[in-house]
Amino acid sequence: MMTTANANSVSKEAVAATNTDPNEAVAALMLAVKPAAKMYLRQPLFLAFFSVDLLVATAVAPQEKKSIILYVLLAVTLAFSIVATSLEWYLLRKLDLKNKTLEPKRKERRTSSLLFVYRAMRLSPNSVWPVLVPTISIFFLLLIRILFVDHFSTNPPDLDFGPKHGDPDQPNIAFTPGGSTFGHCIQGVIATLFMYMPDGAFLTRWTPLSQNHPMFQPKWLSFLALADLVSKMGTIYPVYNFIKRMIKSPTTFATSSYMNNCCEWVMGAMVGLALGMIFAACVKHVFIRKVLEAEREELSNDSNSNVINNSTHEERYDIAAASAAFSLKEAPNKTQPPDGCLPIVCVTLSNILAILFLLSVGGACAVTGLTWNNCLDGGDDCGNYGEDTNWVVFTILILVPLVISGACLLFRKHSRNVLGKGIVFRINQASTATGVASGGDV
Repeated sequence: MMTTANANSVSKEAVAATNTDPNEAVAALMLAVKPAAKMYLRQPLFLAFFSVDLLVATAVAPQEKKSIILYVLLAVTLAFSIVATSLEWYLLRKLDLKNKTLEPKRKERRTSSLLFVYRAMRLSPNSVWPVLVPTISIFFLLLIRILFVDHFSTNPPDLDFGPKHGDPDQPNIAFTPGGSTFGHCIQGVIATLFMYMPDGAFLTRWTPLSQNHPMFQPKWLSFLALADLVSKMGTIYPVYNFIKRMIKSPTTFATSSYMNNCCEWVMGAMVGLALGMIFAACVKHVFIRKVLEAEREELSNDSNSNVINNSTHEERYDIAAASAAFSLKEAPNKTQPPDGCLPIVCVTLSNILAILFLLSVGGACAVTGLTWNNCLDGGDDCGNYGEDTNWVVFTILILVPLVISGACLLFRKHSRNVLGKGIVFRINQASTATGVASGGDV
C-alpha cells in the first residue's frame, strides 16, 4: 500500500503527468512494458530450460536403468512451457507496439492494457506462499535426497530412492505400476494448475471497459473462492503422506515411502505449472482481443460518422482509466475474503489446508535431516547408517524452504517494482483528470 508521503509525491507528479504529450506518455509506458514483458516471457522459458536440463542429465547419466515416465513427464512439461512462451510472445506481436505508424493515443491504450493485464494476472500471495513455495521446497528436498547415491544406493534416472528403511528387499521407486501412482501425479497437477484460476476468472469477469462496470456477483465470488480451494485441495496428499510416515516410520523417515510418493506428486506439479502458464497466457489473449475489438469498433464508428461522442468512447475503451480504477481499489481485491457463506467457508478451508501444507513441508525437511543416518529398529546394518545425526545435512534441509521463500520474496518485489512503474504513471494521469486521490496498491 502507498504511504501518505508517497501519495503526496504522486499527486505532485500527477500535475506534470496531465501535461504530458501523447508521445512522451507512450515512451514512458513503453519503458515500463519492456521489462514486464521480458519478465513474463522468462517464466515459462525458465521452466522449459529447467526441463531440458533434467532431460539431458537423465539421458547422459551412467546408470543403465532409467524411468520412461520421467522422460515422458519432462517432455510434456517442456512442450507446455514452449507453448506458454510462444503465446506470451505472440501477445506482444498482436499488439504491434513497435509499429511507428500507430497513432500515439492507440499505442498508449494498448500499452496501458498490457500493463493492466500483466498486473491482474500476477499470482496472488494466496497462491504463491501456501502452494508454490512449499512445492518448490519439496522438489529440492527430494533432489538433494536422491543425489546422495552412495549413501542411500539411489538411482536418480530411474527415480529410485534406494532401499526402503534400508531393506534391500523393499524398493523405494517412484511411478511403479498402479492406480495410486498416477493419482498422486494428478493431484500435483491440480494444485499448481488451479493456482492461476482465481486470477484468470477475476480478470475475465471484471472486464474493465468502463469504470462503472458492476462489481462481482455473489455467485462469481463463490466460484473464485472455490477455485482457490481446489488448488489447496491438491496439496492434501503431501500432508497425508507426511502424517502417515510420521506415524508408521518416524525413525526412518528419510528412507520411507514419503520420498517416492511425493516425487510422483511433484512431477505432476511441474506439469500443472506449465499448464497454468498456458492458461494465464490464454486469459491475457482473451482480454487483449476485447481491447482490440473495441478499438476496431471505434475506428468503424469514426469512419461512419463525422460527429463522435468522445466521452462515450473514453468511458468504454479507455483501459488506462480502468487500470487506474483497479489500482485505486475501485475493483474488488483478489486477496480480500469475500462476503457470503460459501466463499467464507471456502476461504477458511483454504487457509487451514495452506497452513497444514506449509507445516508438513517444513516438518519433512527437518525430520529427513534428523533421520538421515537411521536404520530400522535402531539397527546398524543399513547402507545409510551413521552413528551421529548429520547436522550439516539437517541444516541444509532446514534452509531449503527458507532460501526458496527469500528468493520468491525478492522476485515478487522485483515484479511489483517493474509493474508499478507503469501503473503509478497511469494513476497520476487518471487521478489528476478525475480528481481522485491516489492510494492504490502498486
